[in-house]
Amino acid sequence: MEEYFIKIDPYSETIDQIKRSDSYAYLAHQLGCRHVGIYAKQPFLDAAMMNAEALETDLLPAAWRYVPTGEVYFGPALWLNISETGELRVPLRRIDLLEDEIEFLGFIEPCTDFLPLGENLLDDSECGDEQSPDIEF
Repeated sequence: MEEYFIKIDPYSETIDQIKRSDSYAYLAHQLGCRHVGIYAKQPFLDAAMMNAEALETDLLPAAWRYVPTGEVYFGPALWLNISETGELRVPLRRIDLLEDEIEFLGFIEPCTDFLPLGENLLDDSECGDEQSPDIEF
């Protein structure tokens, strides 16, 4: 039985399966980048692998929101599971459930466009969540 990760693509507004791989080069290729980071860590050890430099570009990638937490992320992501020892595994969250938890936002500005009116209290230093070290290829 083949195993899959889940690819979230905010450009095409699709959520699809891709073949599971331990190759970081293959995963970075799927994301269209050279540096990946792990974000959106969940208590059940699922996370989103994404372009670590997405917010450093002149034109920000399309965005998506993980509805259960309200967190907003930029660019494509691979939803996967990470063991306590760092092994990349098939996500625990099923694709049909994840489809109901992703909201595509299109092109927005970080930290301002997705906050409710009157709650723009964050400066750029407070954006994002805690990140793991980036991996370069």
